[in-house]
Amino acid sequence: MRLVIRLLAVALLVALAGAGTFFLLYGRDGEPERFSDDTEHFKYGSIGAEVNGYPYIVWRTLPHLFPDRAPKGWATFGFSQEPGRILPVGVSVRKYGIPRVGFNCATCHTSTVNGVKELTLGAPANKLDLGVYLRFLTDTAADPGLRRITSLRKPPNTRRELGGWIASCIATS
Repeated sequence: MRLVIRLLAVALLVALAGAGTFFLLYGRDGEPERFSDDTEHFKYGSIGAEVNGYPYIVWRTLPHLFPDRAPKGWATFGFSQEPGRILPVGVSVRKYGIPRVGFNCATCHTSTVNGVKELTLGAPANKLDLGVYLRFLTDTAADPGLRRITSLRKPPNTRRELGGWIASCIATS
């Protein structure tokens, strides 16, 4: 009986050590990016919506992998893009295990008026079509081309290799 108890204790310790290691490597939530300017925080700050968001690296490359479905990138769906910014207005990135994207208040409450490029904060996003955006995400996730691309290419081991890997996916898609 003592042998069984000892084996169970060792198994429990091994399981706890494994779970702890996994948590340290992947489970810690990243701190959201902080903005000193309230306007920038409104446009790009996290509200915690990334917890169930798309993995950032997948989300970022989808318009490049499927240019026929998103010819203007994220602007195809009505997202506003500011010069010099990687993310559209209303989208934030935060690490929940891995970096993920999520929406914030500016997604639905930022617009442009009469083709003027200046953003109107707090206005309804009258050009944003979330239905078409969601259909794009579900259609591309089910696309056999995406499965072919992801199954044939070994993912990168380092951040340095990541750029070349993405470029090779785009070049042959």
